[in-house]
Amino acid sequence: MERARRRAQLLEEHGFECRCARCELTGDELATSEARQRAIGILCRPEESQLGTAEHLQRLNLRLRFMSQEGMPHLWAWKPVLFPLMTVSMEELVRDSSTPNRRRVLDWAGRAWRVVRDGMGEDHPAAKYLSLFVEQIS
Repeated sequence: MERARRRAQLLEEHGFECRCARCELTGDELATSEARQRAIGILCRPEESQLGTAEHLQRLNLRLRFMSQEGMPHLWAWKPVLFPLMTVSMEELVRDSSTPNRRRVLDWAGRAWRVVRDGMGEDHPAAKYLSLFVEQIS
């Protein structure tokens, strides 16, 4: 979310005005941060599930890069993109099971598994699901 919306939500739901480093940005730094926040929002839209694997992976990588630049943990990206991307990946592998395509999907799934495992533990259902996914496509 952009700063005004974040601050309003925090004030309404938790009763405080945020003064974190990101909320205190001004000038060009604020404009850059707000642009990244908007881009992250655009990259999370529902129509993403209609994309092919390659474009989906490009958008996920871009989203993760923006999140890193904003100081946001990658773990926050798992839920809105994990299951649609896995579905698209499986469909893509059915259409094209070539070694380069399989490697690309395995690379993504392995990175996603590590993020979820490190953030929520190996016993979290998403980590178990990803582990099984990697095992099945290997």
